Amino acid sequence: MTTQTVFTVLPSPPFADGSEARDSYADTLALARRAEESGLDGFFLADSLDYDPSFSSHTRFEPVSLAAALLSSIERINVITTISTTFSHPYHVARSLTSLAHIGDGRIGVNLVTSFGGEQNFGLTELPSPDERYARAEEFIDVVDQLWRSWGPDSQSPASIDYSSDYLKVRGPLSIKPHPAELMVGQSGQSPAGIELAAKVAQFVFTAAQLDHLQQRYFDALSRSVSKVRTDGTRPTILSGLAPIIGGTAEEAWEHEQTMWGALTYEEQLRRVEEVLNIDLSDVNPGDSFPRERLLPIEAVVRRPGRAASIYEFIERNDLTLGELVRTQTRHNGHRTVVGTADQVADEISRIAGLPSLDGFIILLPKRSELVDSVFDELFPRLRDRGVLVPATTSEATRARFTRRVQ
Repeated sequence: MTTQTVFTVLPSPPFADGSEARDSYADTLALARRAEESGLDGFFLADSLDYDPSFSSHTRFEPVSLAAALLSSIERINVITTISTTFSHPYHVARSLTSLAHIGDGRIGVNLVTSFGGEQNFGLTELPSPDERYARAEEFIDVVDQLWRSWGPDSQSPASIDYSSDYLKVRGPLSIKPHPAELMVGQSGQSPAGIELAAKVAQFVFTAAQLDHLQQRYFDALSRSVSKVRTDGTRPTILSGLAPIIGGTAEEAWEHEQTMWGALTYEEQLRRVEEVLNIDLSDVNPGDSFPRERLLPIEAVVRRPGRAASIYEFIERNDLTLGELVRTQTRHNGHRTVVGTADQVADEISRIAGLPSLDGFIILLPKRSELVDSVFDELFPRLRDRGVLVPATTSEATRARFTRRVQ
């Protein structure tokens, strides 16, 4: 079984700061082709179902449609699309993913998420609780899997699945012939419920950890859950989000970092933290100490309990002002950020790649278009030279990188 480090990239729409947008389909396809040419293993398509004024002035694509277009124009790497289990139906999702598998000859993965927003767009007045969202997600993934296999091992014997539960009722079989490849399912929740679901069903996980000990803690929690539910000696492949910011000098890189995050106003950054913590902080001066007494019990945080828990720990470990917390916790949505020259960033990524607590990366491309080129032209070649990024030569070898790792 391969032990090569997995590398995928996640493009982000640029901030509205006057820089060149590069947000058309042609621009996105160009990035996917560059990822393939650079020897990467996957192109990750994130999604958000609610309106975000920071991004919505730019072109944002519905990811299943975008995946279909990309798969028809690239040859080797996997396209990983994001779909909500809370606001979708498994029959429709199974049909879409099967179509994508046929279009891309199996080079499709799906990050099935429970969503932390957008409920009003689907006729709901409030977001279901985390427990309810994860219970539905587990059944949802089971139904998609049953539909994927509903034509039998020979793909010639379609049969109903007659699935019925409190959340879902699906008869099946799938109305289109399945693809012979296994469906590659991912999960990105970091709460205990998310980790438990990933242990049961995921082939890969997308995790956020700003520091080594947080990455190790996630690995340990996932491993404990896996040991309780899997008997085949495997676990999900762990992909950690990482945002590189590169400059000609270390000082220039930090200037880029400061300028990039200055593109969001403090009020916009504060709103993101308030939404995660589910509290109002608008009356607190940015220079005042963070009001710890306002934090809710973690079980009362409905939208993103896993993300909130990591912020709680950060607050507990550090004596911060509100402004300092907002600044640190809105950088790349809690993912690790590495800032420096191309050599410095490559050295740090090489070090992190050697940790036993992860198997690869989801590289978060900078939200300033002019900084993206340095990732492809300077960082990835250095990672290849260091033997950290080892390009696969075929689509089969690329997909094998995502095979579940034997413990």
